[in-house]
Amino acid sequence: MSKYSMPFIAKIHHFLKVCLVINKLEIDHNYSYNYTQNSCRIYYSLPNHYKIEIEKLNQTTDVLLRYIYQKSIQENFYFFDCPSQVYTNHYENRKQIFLKKHIDSTEIDFIESELHSLQQPKQYQMLRINYKCINKFLSKKNKELINFDYLKNNQNAGESIIRFNNKSATVNYSQLIKTNDKWKYSYNKKIAFLNNRLDEFRDDNTSTTLQVKESKKEYQLTTNQTIILLDSTGFFSNPVFENVSKRRQSNLLGEILQRNSTKINESIGKLENSPKENGKNYQKDITKVEQIINNLRK
Repeated sequence: MSKYSMPFIAKIHHFLKVCLVINKLEIDHNYSYNYTQNSCRIYYSLPNHYKIEIEKLNQTTDVLLRYIYQKSIQENFYFFDCPSQVYTNHYENRKQIFLKKHIDSTEIDFIESELHSLQQPKQYQMLRINYKCINKFLSKKNKELINFDYLKNNQNAGESIIRFNNKSATVNYSQLIKTNDKWKYSYNKKIAFLNNRLDEFRDDNTSTTLQVKESKKEYQLTTNQTIILLDSTGFFSNPVFENVSKRRQSNLLGEILQRNSTKINESIGKLENSPKENGKNYQKDITKVEQIINNLRK
């Protein structure tokens, strides 16, 4: 985290401090709840007090998470809900870590793992905070350092929003946000990016394999290329299909082509986008389809 600006690290530190307070309240509440049942006043009043305090702290963490999200592009700070630009910046490095960790895995395995996590965000909303960088920041500010070793050795064995590891604290912030709506556009862009990578991966592999079988090369198409070809031949303007919803079109084509209907639906949606929105690789797909059509006319 030393590569990040001081104001950004200050916010990360503030977020960590609030999480530490929440963590302590949770531990204290559980302890009191279990062992003070003979005291009616404490037994009945503590949960309400606990809820009020937690709600205040949750509001603070929500503000801090929004700040972290907004500044993460500028800081190139990766966490699960980071903007899509930061996600793509970290894609290659994270892929290499995955491949080293999972022997015999491929990029497709990594992509499928990423898609799985994005479809179930509550299970993966973690933010990692490096001990060394936080204490380095505190040292520069002449503030008391955090004894992470003590926290690690005395952490609660049960469920908690924060876990202390050897070099970093991992915060499960899924419990600190009320809704995922603020992240949904990032989710959608990340999923589209991963699906495009899948298509590119298949396309690259197809090109390599078909060097031996050149005659078949032009007919082995990615999902995007297949949809562009169908559109070019008037498939979607056919009276049978033009008034059918995209989802139903996708489901039907998924059955016919034996491909993922969600990816097909995304490819159909791209037909309405501008060339700039779809990017350079999409223009390559259009060029390839045009070549196929031209070859048919010869």
